[in-house]
Amino acid sequence: MLYALLLAFSGFRLLSLLGQSMDPRAKPICAMAIVLICALQFVHSRPEYRSAPVAQRAMTLTVQGSLVVMFVMLQQSRWEVMTGFFAGSLLLLTPRRVGWTAFGLIGVAMVVYPLYAGLSLVTAACLSETTLVGGIIMFSVARLAELVSAVHDTRVSMARAAVTEERLRFSRDLHDLVGGSLFVIASKGELIKRDIYARPHRAHEEAGTLLALCERALTDVRSMSNEYRTMSFSREAAFARDVLGMDEVRVDVDISLDAPTPEVDTVLAAVLREGVTNVLRHSRVRHCRIEAAEQDGVIVLSILNDGVGGRAPAAGPLGGVGGAGLANLADRLRAIDGRLSAGVQRNGWFGLVAEVPVAVTTGA
Repeated sequence: MLYALLLAFSGFRLLSLLGQSMDPRAKPICAMAIVLICALQFVHSRPEYRSAPVAQRAMTLTVQGSLVVMFVMLQQSRWEVMTGFFAGSLLLLTPRRVGWTAFGLIGVAMVVYPLYAGLSLVTAACLSETTLVGGIIMFSVARLAELVSAVHDTRVSMARAAVTEERLRFSRDLHDLVGGSLFVIASKGELIKRDIYARPHRAHEEAGTLLALCERALTDVRSMSNEYRTMSFSREAAFARDVLGMDEVRVDVDISLDAPTPEVDTVLAAVLREGVTNVLRHSRVRHCRIEAAEQDGVIVLSILNDGVGGRAPAAGPLGGVGGAGLANLADRLRAIDGRLSAGVQRNGWFGLVAEVPVAVTTGA
């Protein structure tokens, strides 16, 4: 659209020049000036030229201005198109205050010079107004082209960001949904291998748990093809009791919750699954306590265990630190205005605590 407009104005000016009565020797010079002025306007209107060096922009503006002055001196009338080009270039390539000041001076000059050349005040006013309108049109259309280019680049960047975000989401879901199950499956396999001869009855029970874990992992993998995956906190709590009990861990579960929303239910289930997986990673855990209750409009889920070894960090909020699992959980909770903290409690137990508002205001 920008280039078509420039070609239309230039063609109109050249046709007007051919039909105008003037010194035959001046016509080729004027025609060449029109071509050069329009060529420079093409350059000035390109969005990338705004970032050209100042000296380069000053040089091309000086050349265009000189050609416009020469064209005005040779022509007897109809200067407004070429002077409008120059006025638009000043607005595009100079700082705002300088550009608009020069723009106004060109408008004044297009009144003074026609009066000096013997034209009427009405004609001079029309030439000045047409010059200013033409400059604004050139400026506006060039800026529009720049904005269209910027919008296109932004859409490309947003598409790339969306792809990256989807990859991260899939990676997080893969870890949260399948990673824990695979770790527990590996742990159960080690137990079966250890007890297959010494305690065959225990190995038989572990094999049953192993099959249940495999079925759950298979279900989770299939569910990842859906746009939105839901998990059940109550089912995760029952499964956690069974799995930890099979590993000879004493489990105390105290849950007093009404039915939470699907978003909150899924996030709580993900926190519980990750917490149980972390408990199973520590062979020294002998006692685990899972508590969930509502307090002043906030659901508090605590997963506590006595398997602290070495120097563990004190309890505190998670801000993207720690393992990938805890970082993923922190992201999930932040999405629903929740909070996740982990560390050693005052009683010496390690605790993973999630706080989720009952009334979720943002999408999970």
